[in-house]
Amino acid sequence: MRGSHEAKNESGEQNIHVVKDVIVNPAGTNGTRFLLTTIGFEVTTGEGRRELESKDVQVRDMLNSILTSKDLTTLVNADEREPLRQEISQKVGDCSEAVR
Repeated sequence: MRGSHEAKNESGEQNIHVVKDVIVNPAGTNGTRFLLTTIGFEVTTGEGRRELESKDVQVRDMLNSILTSKDLTTLVNADEREPLRQEISQKVGDCSEAVR
Protein backbone atom coordinates (compact mmCIF):
# COMPACT_ATOMS: atom_id res chain seq x y z
CA MET A 1 0.00 0.00 0.00
CA ARG A 2 1.41 3.36 -0.91
CA GLY A 3 0.39 6.99 -0.82
CA SER A 4 0.12 8.71 -4.17
CA HIS A 5 2.96 6.83 -5.86
CA GLU A 6 2.17 5.06 -9.09
CA ALA A 7 3.80 1.69 -9.61
CA LYS A 8 4.21 0.84 -13.27
CA ASN A 9 5.89 -2.09 -14.92
CA GLU A 10 8.17 -1.93 -17.95
CA SER A 11 5.24 -1.67 -20.37
CA GLY A 12 3.79 1.29 -18.43
CA GLU A 13 0.91 -0.74 -16.98
CA GLN A 14 -0.13 0.53 -13.56
CA ASN A 15 0.34 -2.13 -10.88
CA ILE A 16 -2.09 -0.77 -8.31
CA HIS A 17 -5.19 -2.64 -7.25
CA VAL A 18 -7.81 -0.22 -5.91
CA VAL A 19 -10.65 -1.26 -3.64
CA LYS A 20 -13.21 1.53 -3.85
CA ASP A 21 -16.03 2.47 -1.52
CA VAL A 22 -15.31 0.32 1.52
CA ILE A 23 -18.01 1.29 4.03
CA VAL A 24 -17.82 0.09 7.65
CA ASN A 25 -19.12 0.99 11.09
CA PRO A 26 -16.14 1.44 13.42
CA ALA A 27 -16.11 -0.47 16.71
CA GLY A 28 -18.02 1.18 19.54
CA THR A 29 -20.16 3.43 17.36
CA ASN A 30 -23.32 1.28 17.51
CA GLY A 31 -23.93 2.05 13.86
CA THR A 32 -24.15 5.82 14.43
CA ARG A 33 -20.93 6.54 12.52
CA PHE A 34 -19.45 5.09 9.37
CA LEU A 35 -16.16 5.13 7.53
CA LEU A 36 -16.05 5.37 3.76
CA THR A 37 -12.62 4.74 2.30
CA THR A 38 -10.78 3.66 -0.81
CA ILE A 39 -7.62 1.59 -0.44
CA GLY A 40 -4.92 0.97 -3.05
CA PHE A 41 -2.46 -1.91 -3.03
CA GLU A 42 0.82 -1.74 -4.90
CA VAL A 43 1.43 -5.13 -6.48
CA THR A 44 4.55 -6.59 -8.02
CA THR A 45 3.11 -7.42 -11.45
CA GLY A 46 0.08 -7.02 -13.67
CA GLU A 47 -0.62 -10.68 -12.97
CA GLY A 48 -0.67 -9.88 -9.26
CA ARG A 49 -3.14 -7.06 -9.85
CA ARG A 50 -5.39 -9.43 -11.77
CA GLU A 51 -5.08 -11.98 -8.96
CA LEU A 52 -6.25 -9.41 -6.40
CA GLU A 53 -9.09 -8.37 -8.71
CA SER A 54 -10.23 -11.99 -8.80
CA LYS A 55 -10.12 -12.09 -4.98
CA ASP A 56 -12.01 -8.83 -4.51
CA VAL A 57 -14.67 -10.38 -2.27
CA GLN A 58 -12.04 -11.91 0.04
CA VAL A 59 -10.04 -8.66 0.14
CA ARG A 60 -13.16 -6.61 0.97
CA ASP A 61 -14.04 -9.09 3.72
CA MET A 62 -10.54 -8.76 5.22
CA LEU A 63 -10.74 -4.97 5.06
CA ASN A 64 -14.19 -5.05 6.66
CA SER A 65 -12.92 -7.26 9.52
CA ILE A 66 -9.86 -5.11 10.15
CA LEU A 67 -11.61 -1.75 9.97
CA THR A 68 -14.67 -2.72 12.03
CA SER A 69 -12.35 -3.95 14.81
CA LYS A 70 -10.90 -0.43 15.22
CA ASP A 71 -12.59 2.32 17.18
CA LEU A 72 -13.12 5.79 15.75
CA THR A 73 -10.26 7.29 17.78
CA THR A 74 -7.82 4.77 16.31
CA LEU A 75 -9.05 5.34 12.76
CA VAL A 76 -8.66 9.14 12.89
CA ASN A 77 -5.36 9.19 14.79
CA ALA A 78 -2.52 9.97 12.36
CA ASP A 79 -0.05 8.04 14.55
CA GLU A 80 -2.11 4.87 14.06
CA ARG A 81 -2.11 5.00 10.25
CA GLU A 82 1.19 3.26 9.63
CA PRO A 83 0.43 0.33 11.97
CA LEU A 84 -2.99 0.06 10.28
CA ARG A 85 -1.37 0.07 6.83
CA GLN A 86 1.03 -2.65 7.94
CA GLU A 87 -1.78 -4.78 9.37
CA ILE A 88 -3.81 -4.46 6.17
CA SER A 89 -0.80 -5.17 3.94
CA GLN A 90 0.18 -8.20 6.00
CA LYS A 91 -3.30 -9.74 5.98
CA VAL A 92 -3.95 -9.06 2.30
CA GLY A 93 -0.39 -10.20 1.55
CA ASP A 94 -1.28 -13.52 3.16
CA CYS A 95 -4.02 -13.80 0.53
CA SER A 96 -1.69 -12.83 -2.34
CA GLU A 97 2.10 -12.78 -2.53
CA ALA A 98 1.84 -10.04 -5.15
CA VAL A 99 1.16 -7.29 -2.57
CA ARG A 100 4.21 -5.17 -1.75
